[in-house]
Amino acid sequence: MARIIVLVFGALALASCSVVGHYLGEPTPKPVTVAVSYRSPTVDGHKIRRVAVLPFRDDTVHPEHAAGVQRAFVDALNRRQAFEVIEIGYDDLNAREEQAYFRGGLVAKATLMRLSKTYNADGVIYGVVTRYRAYEPMAIGIRISLASAGAGDLVWEANGLFDAAEALVVQDVHNWYDTQADRSDHLERWRSVLMSPNRFSAYACSRIVDTW
Repeated sequence: MARIIVLVFGALALASCSVVGHYLGEPTPKPVTVAVSYRSPTVDGHKIRRVAVLPFRDDTVHPEHAAGVQRAFVDALNRRQAFEVIEIGYDDLNAREEQAYFRGGLVAKATLMRLSKTYNADGVIYGVVTRYRAYEPMAIGIRISLASAGAGDLVWEANGLFDAAEALVVQDVHNWYDTQADRSDHLERWRSVLMSPNRFSAYACSRIVDTW
């Protein structure tokens, strides 16, 4: 009888461990470097503390995606506390500047200097959404540039294609979720990132900001 009781308790203990293990989820994998970046100090030693962020351009067929990715990017900057951030609206660009930027992807140095002076900013960030797939497997491509107000030099550029069809990106999503994301109310845990355009944007933008 004692042997039976021991076996029963042993089975219950194993079942409990199995449940706990399932509840805790898989171990956190190593991060994967997806984005590539360039970073350099300005030639005049200009220190960047406050940045103005232009509306993001969109190179996909859905311009509304750029606004959502820009919000996620600004949120990532604010969480990282890398800079004080000021968002610039379309009204801050004149017709010629807007056409050059949104049609040709060009930002004149004079425009950067003017905006920096207007907003008392140390630099201007401009970005483009190069790819966006809002259904599974999700994908977001982002390219951002930061120009210094000191001399108008490009001091930071980052470019990444985050495609959940790639196993390494899925691994990186898992790492990001376990180490950086708010994990309080998602039963699907890290997999929830792969099912939500907003959360996948938050992941991609956070990894871009991590390159600073």
